[in-house]
Amino acid sequence: MSIYPYQKIPATHIRLVRLVRESPRSHDTDAILSYELVSYPLEDCPSYMALSYTWGLDTPNQHIIIDGHDVIVQDNLYSFLQRRHKSLPQADTGEAFLWVDAICINQSDMREKSLQLTLMGEIYKRASHIGLWLGENSHDSGVAIDCWLRLVDKVRQGELIKPSDLSVKETRALDNLALRNYWLRVWVWQEASTPNTPSYILCGDKRIALEDAFVANDAIRTMMLTSYRVTKLIPWVPKLQAMYELALIRSSHTGTEECTNDSSLGGTADWDSLMSMLFATRDLLATDPRDKIYALFPIYRDIRGRLPFRVCDGKAVEETYRDACTFILQKEQDLRLFLLCNESSKPASSQSWIPNFTHLIQPFEIFRSQGLFDASGSKPPSISVLDNQRLVKVRGVRVDPINTTHRGLSRPNEQESTFDIEYWEPRFRIWFRSISKFIAKGEGDRNYRRSIQLSEAADQLLSLGLCPGLKLRRTGSVSHWPIFDVAAGADPPQVEQVRSEFVDLFLRVGHASLFWTAHGYLGLGDTGIRNGDIVVVLYGLSIPMVLRRTALFWRIIGPCFIVGMMDGEALKLRAWEEEFTIF
Repeated sequence: MSIYPYQKIPATHIRLVRLVRESPRSHDTDAILSYELVSYPLEDCPSYMALSYTWGLDTPNQHIIIDGHDVIVQDNLYSFLQRRHKSLPQADTGEAFLWVDAICINQSDMREKSLQLTLMGEIYKRASHIGLWLGENSHDSGVAIDCWLRLVDKVRQGELIKPSDLSVKETRALDNLALRNYWLRVWVWQEASTPNTPSYILCGDKRIALEDAFVANDAIRTMMLTSYRVTKLIPWVPKLQAMYELALIRSSHTGTEECTNDSSLGGTADWDSLMSMLFATRDLLATDPRDKIYALFPIYRDIRGRLPFRVCDGKAVEETYRDACTFILQKEQDLRLFLLCNESSKPASSQSWIPNFTHLIQPFEIFRSQGLFDASGSKPPSISVLDNQRLVKVRGVRVDPINTTHRGLSRPNEQESTFDIEYWEPRFRIWFRSISKFIAKGEGDRNYRRSIQLSEAADQLLSLGLCPGLKLRRTGSVSHWPIFDVAAGADPPQVEQVRSEFVDLFLRVGHASLFWTAHGYLGLGDTGIRNGDIVVVLYGLSIPMVLRRTALFWRIIGPCFIVGMMDGEALKLRAWEEEFTIF
């Protein structure tokens, strides 16, 4: 935006913008939109709509008038303002009041931004309704919204959604709708999940109540889980599912200190701590990297009854991340933070225990399933943050050094969303033949760690010990892979023939490197692991970790999965308990 002469407002006030009706010509498409900006106490505001939208990366170039001043806004906001201008009745009513952050907050005043940030949750709660602006119409966005409206009627009449209820055109439209940038911004999650405030999804000239969209989307999810069909087009919007579930969780808590995710709400994510929130939003984007933390504060306050630590918009990114990590380790005593640390991610700090929350790379999907394992045998954590938030000291046992490694199937984000058979078929065949030889070591199937055959251990490794399908389960059989047949010269399986199994493998372990330890444990971990790194089990953490010794301290390389070391076996070994000081 261009410079607008903002006046200082009290810490408990907000600004609202209202459309100015100048003449009948104000509905002309060529007329410049004109507004006034008015300050009100937050507790005594007129009825207003709070807008949830994405700023976009384009340079502001659209002109509006605010209190007689020419102001430039970005395209996405301008598109919404035009749509709203045309839809409002000519008579100026309370519907004309709007709260939109780009206009109502002085973005150049850091102190005001920090103060308004602490009010953000209340701003959306006190709105008469919230508009979730997905953006302008596309060639098929109307088809997607109309499909939701049709399906919600069927569901409310007690019907189950079947694959035949969605046409190819509707499936493609919903798949495209799920790719909208709106779902990927971290701020819109706290806005869209505001509890007990009516919310509407707006896309071009289409509108649907958020609750109706969720009902239709959840019915599609149920249909997909039932049929478990892997296709190129996915008619389900997972981010919408999570947003709505989060709204239910937020509305179920009144700020009590003790809280857990109530499974009766249908929640699939854990939101009971800052650590859990950071993981749940790990793939969301923020223009300001600090907002990966600060955007969660209204959610945290709803669930926990307070802010985790003080907001300081003037702090550097590294300081903000260090504050968050120190809070997680000291106050929440949660070592799951280490599962987000790995050698592959672009560092936000020289300290290996501070993840880069804006660039999290998960070489394999271990965090979501960490609750199914218990490598540390339920031993409580022992955590100390030392040397002015520079070092972390933890206790655990040393398991084994890594002896040999093998690269993963892919690099992170490589053709991940397409599963294009022509692209992956030759790559998969080469990789599978290579890992078969790496695992077999020139020998036939044999005993692994005195409990199972090596072929079974390989199947456990390539599935993370989980059963096939979208649900995370350890009870039941895992997918079988012909490791020893291929090592002996047989052809690798074709992706087309094992498409569902391939997708499971790719999503779970596709980016991970395989390794053998010195004493014959088979595992996988971060792509940055190398010979000589040490596998350890830390007390209070259900997943083993790989550490690297430096001159004075240890560095985190990343979590790992080791067949035969995921259920407390390390504590039965004759391993010395150690303190690991991590930089």
